Amino acid sequence: MKNAMHTITALNFPEATPDNKTVGRLLCFFDRIFSYLPVEPDADATEVYAYKDLCTAYAPFPLGPELTRFNQLINDIKGHEDEYYKNYLSSLSLNMIKDKDDVSVWSVISSITGAAPPTASGDDKNSQLEKEWQARLLVKLAEIQAQEEREVAAGLAAIETRKAKLLHTLKGESSEEETTAGEISIPCFSLPETTRFTAATKQIVRAWAHLFINDRTRTHQIVVTSQETASSLLTETYEKLCKTPPAEFFRIKIPNLGDPETDIYYDERSRLFEATRNCREKLSQLLQDMHNDAIDASGFAEAAAEWDRTTSEEGWNTTEKSQGALVFYSFKDIGLRKLFLTLCGEKEKESPDADAPQHGIMAVLE
Repeated sequence: MKNAMHTITALNFPEATPDNKTVGRLLCFFDRIFSYLPVEPDADATEVYAYKDLCTAYAPFPLGPELTRFNQLINDIKGHEDEYYKNYLSSLSLNMIKDKDDVSVWSVISSITGAAPPTASGDDKNSQLEKEWQARLLVKLAEIQAQEEREVAAGLAAIETRKAKLLHTLKGESSEEETTAGEISIPCFSLPETTRFTAATKQIVRAWAHLFINDRTRTHQIVVTSQETASSLLTETYEKLCKTPPAEFFRIKIPNLGDPETDIYYDERSRLFEATRNCREKLSQLLQDMHNDAIDASGFAEAAAEWDRTTSEEGWNTTEKSQGALVFYSFKDIGLRKLFLTLCGEKEKESPDADAPQHGIMAVLE
């Protein structure tokens, strides 16, 4: 007898706070998604994003007493954003920081803010402490930059919406002839990968990897990304370890259910999950079996085909409503922890976890 259906979850990377579109697409399949915060939020801070408690953002290894100092450093950098981004992020684009971290992030931060690096007794301990702070800072700065770019994109979209409405008014169209705001042709200002994480994607993914290998609160088998460069880094790392690329073992079409900040989205999501209950139970069981060192490629293919057939029959995958695909890759015989340790040039310092998944999984939003 098969086990009861397991919750299908994934850890989003390398973004700390995915945008609405990404969240909406992920929650079409996953029961719940997680995301890393570089540090814990202040005690009086509101939740970063909720989406009806289906998304959880948490700090994998909190700073504790150093949180106030970290936040002050971020505030100091915010006050010198133009100078910081010009001197630091542009330097990253020129490979100022090489794979071996030849140039410390502190050399730039100190020149701008006067902040001294954290100190600790012992060279090894101090070196590890600096790596952890670098990781947190890069992920935090990427989060700040992404949020600023979203605000700019939202502002540009609002301007275009007003322009479109004004053109309709100038043309003298009656209220009956007017199209709704949703039907007006407005350019999409979603952010291309070339602008998000400006010129520092590799360094940010490696920084995020430090958060993953220091996560002692949860064990994740599936990571998911919408960033092509981020997925390529994991693929390349796996190929170096295994001399073969990771195998694509199933893909599904992702419907467009609308804005995940509206109740309509969740009504549609409930209807989607009910219609696809059978194939989701199959995929859930197959993923659980895979956790225990069993990969059933034909089973995945059959369940994925059933998903696509069901969503198409229900009208979710028409040209107008489709949101692309979610593609799953298997890192056979390599757990995610080992993969991320290799990616950031670290060695395992702990005894292997006997309960850890035998195979890592990466899902990519296309």
